Amino acid sequence: MFSVPIRISSSGLKCTECQAEARTLVDIVVTHDLRVTFTDDRLNAQIQSRRIQNDLDRGRSIVTSEQEQTAAQKRGAGASASGSTPERKTAVQPDGKLASQQTGEVFVDCGAAPFDFDKKNDLNYFVRTIPPQGEQRIYWGKDLPRALEEAGAKVGDSIAATRVASKPVTVEEIQEQPDGSKQTVRIDAKRNSWQVDNRGVNREALIKAYDVLVKTPEDRKKLEISAPLLVAARDQVVVQLKREKLAAELNQRNLQNHTVRSHERTHDLSLEEVTRAYDRVRGRQLGSAVFISDLATELQIGLPKLHEWIHSCCLVLRRMIRRDS
Repeated sequence: MFSVPIRISSSGLKCTECQAEARTLVDIVVTHDLRVTFTDDRLNAQIQSRRIQNDLDRGRSIVTSEQEQTAAQKRGAGASASGSTPERKTAVQPDGKLASQQTGEVFVDCGAAPFDFDKKNDLNYFVRTIPPQGEQRIYWGKDLPRALEEAGAKVGDSIAATRVASKPVTVEEIQEQPDGSKQTVRIDAKRNSWQVDNRGVNREALIKAYDVLVKTPEDRKKLEISAPLLVAARDQVVVQLKREKLAAELNQRNLQNHTVRSHERTHDLSLEEVTRAYDRVRGRQLGSAVFISDLATELQIGLPKLHEWIHSCCLVLRRMIRRDS
């Protein structure tokens, strides 16, 4: 069996009537393990979450960049960030207010891994975020993939994850018997239920989160490998901001030109007046070239009128040359 990466436009799946078809499409892609990339990031996120959930159900770990760090480092990060514990153990986190910050936290990445990234622990699911304070935070819970999918959250969005309740479940666990053999037993446990509030892209928060992770060009290269979706989301925001800044500058320039035209003088220009204006503009700048737009602004006239005056001067000069010749 082989797979070929393809891109499919999913703009037609964004309407409310097509949500059922979108869910069916996700089921087909995940069930048949198709290597398909959509132009709709939310569909890609749903497929990723569904695949991870399936891997969790099968007890299979997904290799992520987080696991490259030492277990001790991740235990410290996980404990200080979420305060959550494996679902079989007693929860010690504050009730229902784990991440209720008004501005939300930037969704960095997620995946399946042993709890606290310690191979001795059971397989779990993590979500990594960066809150406004800038310190990375990690949440653990097997219900998180469902909560992320329901919220339509994708990497780069600002989210708030809250543990809302615990429900009793029966899970299978491999236990070692007195004779040394291993046996699968069913035990009662509690599973945390999560709710994810998706607040969309906060551009300022996204850029700040990126800056927390990237201090050097080498950091950028590592992040492109470990969290490519976050890098792409940040770069897209930067491009948007640059375009908006350029549009604002052009709008301001057009407004200034309109103001000049509204106060444009009605009397004809004289050669002496234009010469004095030229000398003033040239005297205020370092270079010798004088742009015609700067000269029009100095004369408080619009560019069309100055072009017209220059053209008329050229016509007069040509007549004089023909007459003298």
